[in-house]
Amino acid sequence: MIICLYIDDTMIVGNEIEIKKFKEEIKLHFKTKEEGEMKDYVGCMIQKKNDEMFLHQSYLIDKLKKEFGEELNEIKKVETPATK
Repeated sequence: MIICLYIDDTMIVGNEIEIKKFKEEIKLHFKTKEEGEMKDYVGCMIQKKNDEMFLHQSYLIDKLKKEFGEELNEIKKVETPATK
């Protein structure tokens, strides 16, 4: 199970049984509110494909393209483990 916590936003990824146990335990100590399946988390869009989850900021890239135009094409691309 993976728990992502940023100020008051929590995202839990993992086995449904483990997630349910965690939510029951955390409710004993804190007031919580569930808002359903997440579409975005701390400024990143969440995209699911099969059993994989991707976080991306394509809207931010589009905003930067509008602001800086062709200058963005001059930025050197860097390969990361996520792009392999």
